[in-house]
Amino acid sequence: MANQTRTHQSRRTYTLAEGGVEYRTVRSTSIDAALEVARKGVSRENYTIEQSIVIEIAARHRDGSELSGTVTLDPEEPNCSDENGHEWQSPHDLVGGCKENPGVWGSGHGGIKMNSVCIHCGCKRRTDTGATRSDNGARMTSVEYEPGAYRDALVEDGLLKE
Repeated sequence: MANQTRTHQSRRTYTLAEGGVEYRTVRSTSIDAALEVARKGVSRENYTIEQSIVIEIAARHRDGSELSGTVTLDPEEPNCSDENGHEWQSPHDLVGGCKENPGVWGSGHGGIKMNSVCIHCGCKRRTDTGATRSDNGARMTSVEYEPGAYRDALVEDGLLKE
């Protein structure tokens, strides 16, 4: 019988934290792997969000070592009335801005704000590449939706049927 060698990676216990709250321990081969468990464990169900938010996560070992990171949660895209889903466009007469770049404005924070509309249901989507996190002021990209915001205008222009 052939001599088989088995590589054994030792596992250590790490405490996971989300939003500064410790919530679970895991056994893992590395602190990076433990942080990935924390990342995958962030659940949208735990948050009520209307625009993008950043969740701080961490993995800590009792020896004092710690690794932290973030997870960005964007709001869920609302359902569209069309069976094929949203078709995002930026018609100048609806979303404004300059004609050469409709729906786009400088955010004043080194980024841009972009408005677009789903031509099937009138939902507004606003993306801000210069948004700032409320906890530390760091830049992030934020998305938010406003269902039906352009619906009446699309109906009035004959682009959407009631």
